[in-house]
Amino acid sequence: MLEAVDGRAHLALFREIAPHCRLVFIDKPFAITSQDAVAIVKLAQKHQVTIMSSSSLRYAQGLQDELARAGEEGIIGVDCAGPLHLQPTQPGFFWYGIHAARCSIACWVKVVHKCTWRQRSSMKY
Repeated sequence: MLEAVDGRAHLALFREIAPHCRLVFIDKPFAITSQDAVAIVKLAQKHQVTIMSSSSLRYAQGLQDELARAGEEGIIGVDCAGPLHLQPTQPGFFWYGIHAARCSIACWVKVVHKCTWRQRSSMKY
């Protein structure tokens, strides 16, 4: 398990452990840049390491209850909020955005509106 809270350290730490592991859970944030994330994946492939990172909130009882209640009709709208303020060293969704993202993905959303008290933008998938 790679449990460093500071995602800036994950690539360097993974470089050290990858040659010695077969399975690694990387705690959030997986990385703090897309380039670091790609580098971690390439290292994992090179050393044949299975990696995993996720949010356990996708299994939250309230979310699971609503998914079951919606059934085949599905959920038509969802508001997901991240639990912490943004941190200057862990930008944007790289911080705790994984929680809101995984809950949204569990609901099979097609359009995401990202909102903070400072900005708002939309992303389509």
